[in-house]
Amino acid sequence: MTINREELDAKLALNKAEILAVSAEMRREMAEWREQQNTQMAQLNTAISTLSAKIDGKIDSVDGVVKSFDGKVEGIQGQITGMNTAIAGIQSGISTRMAIFGVIIAVVVAIPGLISALKDAPQPSQQPVLIQLPTQQPAPAPAPAPAPAPAPQQNKPN
Repeated sequence: MTINREELDAKLALNKAEILAVSAEMRREMAEWREQQNTQMAQLNTAISTLSAKIDGKIDSVDGVVKSFDGKVEGIQGQITGMNTAIAGIQSGISTRMAIFGVIIAVVVAIPGLISALKDAPQPSQQPVLIQLPTQQPAPAPAPAPAPAPAPQQNKPN
């Protein structure tokens, strides 16, 4: 199967358009995801700040109740552990998307090399076709036509 230059260019343009569309969609999704993560982190910071303020208020008001304080510290440590887990999940998600994007880029970079390799492949050579006609034997030359007889001379009276 052979493909001409225009078809190849059309297919490459189509592949490029698809990859650009995918990368634009990935950028959009990453931006949305980043906004969501920023919102969630802001909410977590607010929650932690609120909890920290409440803990400080409780410590000031209930100075002698060590058990209450220990329980709240454990709660904060659990939240920090949860945040660490969430951050690890975020990093994992980013790593996965970056790996997928890397694979897409590698495919885009490899396509011209593959096309070049296919284009440079030697074409099978065709042997020339020889058509041999049967030889004709020369036809015998026609015999020369007899010479015309001399015209009779008329005697003229003098």
